[in-house]
Amino acid sequence: LPEKSFEAFAIAHNKNNEQLWNIHHEVIIAEHVKENPGTRPALWWQYTAPRLPLGTFKGWFIDGKLPQPRKRLGSTGTPAYEVTAVGPSFALGIPEICTGVDESDHQPTKAKPRF
Repeated sequence: LPEKSFEAFAIAHNKNNEQLWNIHHEVIIAEHVKENPGTRPALWWQYTAPRLPLGTFKGWFIDGKLPQPRKRLGSTGTPAYEVTAVGPSFALGIPEICTGVDESDHQPTKAKPRF
């Protein structure tokens, strides 16, 4: 199954996503990487990505369940959960909320922040 078709199918049949992923993930990843080198499909982050170790968020229900974030390669800002009372959340391995971001990093002529 092509990755895009699988993800559309899996999202439409939500309750079976993990089962379908477990059956077809090798083919999906291979197709995805062929078209998008250096990336992984969204469901890989949800079901297969390595998790932050137990004890990272000790006592929280999310402890050991969040994907390990991607390594930061540039940009400004700090993930908000590191410095404020905001719970951690990631989109494809990148923190969704950051503080201290240099607005010039977000101008169309500048490169996107890289993690």
